[in-house]
Amino acid sequence: MYSKNRLILALLVLCFAFIILTPLTAQELILSKIYMKDGNVFVGEITRYESGIITIKTEYGTFNLDDSKVKYITVSESELKESYKEPCIVLKDGKVIPGKVSSYISVLKRVKVSSNYGDIMIDRFKDIALIILEPVEGKPWLSGWNYRKKITIAGSAGAGTNYQVLLKVGESSGASGADFNLNG
Repeated sequence: MYSKNRLILALLVLCFAFIILTPLTAQELILSKIYMKDGNVFVGEITRYESGIITIKTEYGTFNLDDSKVKYITVSESELKESYKEPCIVLKDGKVIPGKVSSYISVLKRVKVSSNYGDIMIDRFKDIALIILEPVEGKPWLSGWNYRKKITIAGSAGAGTNYQVLLKVGESSGASGADFNLNG
């Protein structure tokens, strides 16, 4: 009887330990988005970054990517909002470290950045918001379009949601039947 109770207690302790430790390992997973120059985007966990090769584990498999074909990497939920004239690391607190990642130690989640100021260690990979590998421009609103106009559509009371709205565009001001014009 004594050994049976001891076995049950041991199993309970193991189950409790498993339940407690599982969320900690799940929190370590940091999803990144790697934006390639050819337009492809890889979403997953960066497991290694060494000698110009980025290894990313996605739900479709593990890929080794040449960093010379990468535009930029978002490590957190941030989006690219401004221009960067040189390769750099942007931290979540807004600090910018000029330079390139020279290595990533996945076990320690540490990043080594080589810059003109020497090598810099970033202790936590999760503190990084962006990794810029080549000069990139932010996403200006409809860049390249000569004529553009922002339109705000306000719904009517009781109209519901997610419905289509017809917008009639006129060539010039006063065009018949047009809701607005793009007279540039």
